[in-house]
Amino acid sequence: MNETVAVDGADLWTETSGSGSAVALLHGGPGLSDNLGSLASLFDDLATVHRYDQRGGGRSTGDPPFTVDRFVEDLDALRGHWGHPSWTVAGHSWGGWLALLYAIRFPSRVRGLIAIGTPPPPSDDWQPGYRVARSARLSEEERAFFEDVRARRHAGASIAPDEERRWAHLSWRMDFADPASTPDFDREPLIAFPPNYEVNTALNDEMDRWAESVEVLRELASIEAPALLVHGSGDPRPAASSVAAALPHGRLVTIEAAGHFPWMEQPEEVAAVIRPFLAELP
Repeated sequence: MNETVAVDGADLWTETSGSGSAVALLHGGPGLSDNLGSLASLFDDLATVHRYDQRGGGRSTGDPPFTVDRFVEDLDALRGHWGHPSWTVAGHSWGGWLALLYAIRFPSRVRGLIAIGTPPPPSDDWQPGYRVARSARLSEEERAFFEDVRARRHAGASIAPDEERRWAHLSWRMDFADPASTPDFDREPLIAFPPNYEVNTALNDEMDRWAESVEVLRELASIEAPALLVHGSGDPRPAASSVAAALPHGRLVTIEAAGHFPWMEQPEEVAAVIRPFLAELP
């Protein structure tokens, strides 16, 4: 079921499937749109799964300022709209961090946490190695094109639509354990809507500042909810082992022969991890 929900000056596109205890499923980015329908289908016979396009992305509206706090508040406003006293918050990549930040802010409203493909805190110096690992999956010509578009975008230059599409396709391909077996980009919804780079820059910059100003792992230690972190062994990002260790009830599970989107590469293995976790939540 699709529904548009008005939240603090924004209209958020949402989709709900399944039945049972509530799960909020948060897409990555930031600045992208929902691409988690196939993930929801792995367990929405056990749960009522709510997905949505975050503020300013995809089919949702919303004007600046784009802040982490507003994204956390948006999530809780959706909880209130649907009438859930508490729920499980689950996210992919950046969405995992949104789930963790929500749990820090609203601990009594979180039954459980799931983070899939969520990287370590920004304070961990992992980005250079991550970029090297990704670029190694491209040819020399593809690498030059990818970096040229990145540099021009950061400089504020205009990027042609065909260049944006090729850049997005290469970015998509680099995140799979076996780039040669990457799912059909044209049939997947990851880039169904243009990324909002203003959202992406604003939230990533704020996350960097947050990591520099607080002891992130100590903040995470305040989360009492059971937490499951799922990491693909072929993800160019390192596993968030420090996050799992900091969470009082955290557990990290590695999915072999999977990259950043493990539910697309190894759906049965991902389902075998998530379904028992949801069933065992208090």
